[in-house]
Amino acid sequence: MSYIFCLFILILSLKTHGFELVWKSSSESNVEVIYHEGMDEYEVKSHSSSVMYKRSSFKSLIDYEAGFIDKKYRNGFKNSIVLHAQKISDIDIIERTDDIDSLDIRQETLLAASRGYVPVGDIISVKAHIENENDNPYNGLFGFIGLSNFGEGLEGDDRGDTFTLNGEVEVTFENGILTLRKNSKLYGKLSDRNDDAVSSKQINKIKGFKAVGYLNADGEVLLDALTIDNIEIEFKKFFDDERLFVKVLTRYKKMQDQNGFALKTQELYHKQIQKYFFDNMITYDYQDHMEDRTGLELQSDFGGTVNFFKSKESKVDGSVSSSLNLSSIASSESYGSVTASLEYQKANNPRTKMSGFRAHVYHTQKFYFDGQEGSRSGLGLSYGKDFEDCTLYTNYEIQYNDDRYENIYGVEELQRNNRLEANHLFGVGADCKL
Repeated sequence: MSYIFCLFILILSLKTHGFELVWKSSSESNVEVIYHEGMDEYEVKSHSSSVMYKRSSFKSLIDYEAGFIDKKYRNGFKNSIVLHAQKISDIDIIERTDDIDSLDIRQETLLAASRGYVPVGDIISVKAHIENENDNPYNGLFGFIGLSNFGEGLEGDDRGDTFTLNGEVEVTFENGILTLRKNSKLYGKLSDRNDDAVSSKQINKIKGFKAVGYLNADGEVLLDALTIDNIEIEFKKFFDDERLFVKVLTRYKKMQDQNGFALKTQELYHKQIQKYFFDNMITYDYQDHMEDRTGLELQSDFGGTVNFFKSKESKVDGSVSSSLNLSSIASSESYGSVTASLEYQKANNPRTKMSGFRAHVYHTQKFYFDGQEGSRSGLGLSYGKDFEDCTLYTNYEIQYNDDRYENIYGVEELQRNNRLEANHLFGVGADCKL
């Protein structure tokens, strides 16, 4: 009898000071939420990590951890946490369900009250990203230190599709992704008009090819340039458990020959190098050779993703999408396109989509309304390091762009090498859970 009494006391003690399973996934991720009553804390456990949250901070738990729960189980996860955190003392049993249709009105109301209502769902993460694209690796650094030769191999010639800056902020919701993006791309070719020229000189001699440029009174080389500045707002919506997606993008485009963010950045970069490092650094006099144009563009994409391989630490996904871009500027700016890509990701315990090592290849084929065609192919690598709330990452990509303006402004490259030069893209960013 005393043994039974002691056992009863032990069980009562464990219930009072022990732990309680609040929610457990029924998927491969094997996530558990355990409530430790003595500490009044929740423990979120997976196969490779364990994180503690105060019960009073259950909203932070939901905000941060929901992004790692399979979408079809996410509502049941949130529902269980909210009810457990807000239950009164006489509620000992919580119904747990992964079927959203069976959630009762009280559960829905509690969840909405705790999180507020947003049509696209809760915010899961925010990513900030900036990148630079140049036909010279590291903006000519390899050439400056003698690791590569100007205009040969991977090293560009500072003209053609020469310089780009991109920046974006991406907000990921439960049911879609909203992105605000600013980018600026610079093209350039030696001017064949000498009205403003006082002299000429040989710019380079590579593989027997001579490039001759006209100079103004300050020794600057006359250049016909084109800068395309874009401001974009994009929304991407997922369907069918994120296997299908639709993307809608609105773009304000400005095309200029003597202004633009990329042009002014390269101009400052060259003049500072000439001033402090290399007296013979080339600088340019950008010519008025075209009318500036501005307009609005609307782009829509539809595509799908398929998983070829998945394990606890890695996966391989493929995707195919089609796009239609309509421009108010001209038919030369309107096009349809098809893109195919393949991506590999490896991460021990992915905290964001940028965690660990990622590699991807892609190809895009474009068909312009005026009958021309263009394409872009690329190979990219990235590595992200996980911290408590954020993943910091860097990426590199080598591209080959065989498109309209690459061919118009890449005449020097085509004459010298019978091909366009590859571009090198370097980026850094932070992807943070909220």
